Amino acid sequence: MPRVITATLTQCAKGKPLAVLENLPRDRAELRPSDLRRLARLLNTIAIDAELATHKTTLSYELDGAKA
Repeated sequence: MPRVITATLTQCAKGKPLAVLENLPRDRAELRPSDLRRLARLLNTIAIDAELATHKTTLSYELDGAKA
């Protein structure tokens, strides 16, 4: 599983928060339950940051949940 996921936080055409993600696990990735939980926590953090973003920005997130 990738160690860092990059997210560009922006807005869609309707002005709603949008996150464009890079380095997600590939198709047919084999993930243990602990990996899935870590990924879910990270995606939730990205969702919160996308809602709080006031301008387009690109951030890197380590899979432990901390921003890189």
